[in-house]
Amino acid sequence: MKKEKLIEWVKPYNNDDSHPYYRPFVVQSKDEKYDIFLAGINPATPIYRKDIDLNLYTDLLTDYAEFYKMYNKVREGNSKPKMSRTRLGITSFVNEIQNRTNEKVLETNVVPYPTKNKKILKQTDSGVIAHALSLFHAVLLDHSPGTVIIYSKGSLEYFVKVLYENKLIDVKPSTKLKMSDLENSSGPFLEFTYPTGKQCSVFVCRHFMYYGKEGKTYSVFRDKVINHIKNNS
Repeated sequence: MKKEKLIEWVKPYNNDDSHPYYRPFVVQSKDEKYDIFLAGINPATPIYRKDIDLNLYTDLLTDYAEFYKMYNKVREGNSKPKMSRTRLGITSFVNEIQNRTNEKVLETNVVPYPTKNKKILKQTDSGVIAHALSLFHAVLLDHSPGTVIIYSKGSLEYFVKVLYENKLIDVKPSTKLKMSDLENSSGPFLEFTYPTGKQCSVFVCRHFMYYGKEGKTYSVFRDKVINHIKNNS
């Protein structure tokens, strides 16, 4: 992906510095394609132009290790711990997926507009959210992953909205099922087809703030996803 395109994606809404930067992903290299997505609802730490220059921020999105060095400093400046429970869970889960499948995972959010909490997200202007959802859709089509892992019910609701409104599915599946049923199902929550004809399988689980270092209560879900990836690679 060209840097100019990524800059257009991440700059504040309407170029208004009262808004934070968008964060469509954090990856290890801008030139790699990813066949596995891990998607939450939205980033929890807003980063503004006053915190870091737009060009540097854009560069860091394709340098995973350096991005999180900067990210941790911003969190410390906001009197937050360097690593949240969610970040600990995501890191542990992603490491195991990558180690056991030899496939890399792209970490993203269905609404890549950062807010301090879900309450603020719900109060955010609809235009801001619509732009965020369009960014996620663009990233999804750019990589066309064969496996998407969605964590949390809120993330799932937005994800289904993106698929339906962009005609990737014809009928909205119910998102009212118990999370335990979604997580412990024998197969994917749903499957859809990209415009290219490639198939995608979607799996759903609880929020990763409950995962911890080892994710013992996620073991059945984790093994299901890993087996699916291995069988379809």
